Amino acid sequence: MDRNLPLQSLQKLQGNLSQVTGPLIESLPNDGAPEDHVGSPELSVVIPFFNEEACVFKVAEELVEVLSTTLNMKWEIILVNDGSTDTTPTEMDSLVLHDDRIRAIHLHPNSGQSAALEAGFSVARGDVVAVLDGDG
Repeated sequence: MDRNLPLQSLQKLQGNLSQVTGPLIESLPNDGAPEDHVGSPELSVVIPFFNEEACVFKVAEELVEVLSTTLNMKWEIILVNDGSTDTTPTEMDSLVLHDDRIRAIHLHPNSGQSAALEAGFSVARGDVVAVLDGDG
């Protein structure tokens, strides 16, 4: 997959990426994470969210369950906060702290679904990238 973004898009993303923990909140070690999911994932699932505090945990929980029980491959979930003004960013950060297969990106200000997806694609490590809507 070509991960080179057009220069103009990359410059816009660089200007919008920010977060308390850095542009990318890399997942922290999780003692409960299966050993076989360490290393580069084969599948990346990118999910953009904008003011979806009611959906973040449910969507992530259901996806983790499906991926864990149906796929025999390494995977990652990339949650993209598109400038949310509710508790979406906090909930995303909590998920990152509890599962090292989940990563988060925070865009500020709201940049639109296309920019959020592009940000997720630019950090995806999987050979295959899938997209889901954040509203469940």
